[in-house]
Amino acid sequence: MYFYKKLIILILGFIFFLSYPALYAQQLEQKGVGVEDYSKESGFFSDKSLIVEKALKKACKNAFDQYVKSFNEIQRENFENTRATIEKDIDKYVDCQTIVEEKDDTEKKRYSIVVKALIDVNGIKVALSKGTLIKQTKREDRPVLVFHFFTRTTDTATKKDNRVTKVGTATTSKDINQSEAIKEGDVAISSETTTASKTVSGGNIVRAATRYTYRVSDGDTLPVQAGLSQAMDRAGFVLRAANRVSGLEGFQRKIIAEYSTKEQFSDELTNEIIKALMKTDAKYYVTGIFDIGEEELDQSDGNVVVNVSLARASAEDIKNGNLLATVGGIQAKGKGTTYAQAKSNAILLAAKKTGEELVLSINQKDKD
Repeated sequence: MYFYKKLIILILGFIFFLSYPALYAQQLEQKGVGVEDYSKESGFFSDKSLIVEKALKKACKNAFDQYVKSFNEIQRENFENTRATIEKDIDKYVDCQTIVEEKDDTEKKRYSIVVKALIDVNGIKVALSKGTLIKQTKREDRPVLVFHFFTRTTDTATKKDNRVTKVGTATTSKDINQSEAIKEGDVAISSETTTASKTVSGGNIVRAATRYTYRVSDGDTLPVQAGLSQAMDRAGFVLRAANRVSGLEGFQRKIIAEYSTKEQFSDELTNEIIKALMKTDAKYYVTGIFDIGEEELDQSDGNVVVNVSLARASAEDIKNGNLLATVGGIQAKGKGTTYAQAKSNAILLAAKKTGEELVLSINQKDKD
């Protein structure tokens, strides 16, 4: 019986160990410092627990303030609009139970503490989105966002050779024998002739950037839409795939052709799409392209890993034609037992991050 109990405990512990990273995958670790001055306390200091509690709250707040400093401009402005609500419930977003260091200076009557805080990044992003202007309760009243997103893999990478100039020298000599060299007291030396040859290879410039061509696909709409929806739906948008919108059917091939060599398609093509969307109920148009990395193998567990990066995404206001946001540089890794599964997971994560950034930018511009 003892053996089976021990075995069950080991199994439960192993399961917890495997799930532990997932539990904290979306939490950020941040140190915080809190100092409580109790010099004005009357009488002898006896209730240390109260002093520790006050210092702990200050350390927790300090850790959160350090995290806020990492916000970009748009996130910071959205935070200022929701600061009171977030800071009121700061215990919901920040776990400060791990004490790293503490010191009680009895002479100066100052108690200091250092904590390792775990910050709920996703929870704060949700709180930031609640401070936006989009608060419609009925789905039919929410703004419609139409999206064109594609994925691509590298087809060819062409780089013009650097110009290379090689200079070679060849020397020929003719020896003069002694009888020929001595003439009326003069001394002649062997004659020597030097010739040079030059060869030039490569391009006509010193350096050339690599030119890429891509295989563009519209076959990953489902994971893209799933990722975008996690951010867009929560923020109050209605997400609609462009291929489901009447009047946009003819643009698919044109967009794919331009994305095969560029990070974005032409303004002329964008204007045509916006013109077509003005006949619909859509308010925003979002487009972008994800680059799919090579298949890798995780040596620790044998699973397939694929990295996906956002080349560029932009959001347009359909009614007035204003560019609301431009996002890039987002990356995400997906893991799975097959390449298709790993790629799909990576696309979903990258699309979710992209959606969050676009929501912040769109809402900020709407407030201005």
